[in-house]
Amino acid sequence: MATVKGVNKTLSDTPDIANRMAPGLFDGRVKIAYDSYECDGLAATSIIEMCPKLPKGAKIIDVILDTDNLTNNATLIVGDYEDDNRYITATDHGAAALITRMNAIDGRMYEIDETIPGDTTTDRQIIITTSVGAATGTIKLIVLYTHD
Repeated sequence: MATVKGVNKTLSDTPDIANRMAPGLFDGRVKIAYDSYECDGLAATSIIEMCPKLPKGAKIIDVILDTDNLTNNATLIVGDYEDDNRYITATDHGAAALITRMNAIDGRMYEIDETIPGDTTTDRQIIITTSVGAATGTIKLIVLYTHD
């Protein structure tokens, strides 16, 4: 049996000016962005922009997608304009009411980094992309993030 340490545990055990944890990774403040959308036959391949744009430097903790049965095998993907499935990969929300949490590992603690200042099509805007069938019903989205 071995005892090993995570990256941040190692940093906390050997503190000095060159060996610090990034802001928001310990004792950070959790913030929330929430939005909802009511679909009425929303066509496949539509994009729904959700929540205000996130601030540069925000680190994503979790994304929670909560829906009615959207019918027609409606499949949803949650990401941003740079990577449409950064947070939640294609999930069928058209067979029953469903809650899906972030399932894309690279989205966890992803740091928002506006590529082009002032650009509206960056990783700051959370989007839901529909695929397969037309969606009808309620979509609610919660984004938990830290920004210190």
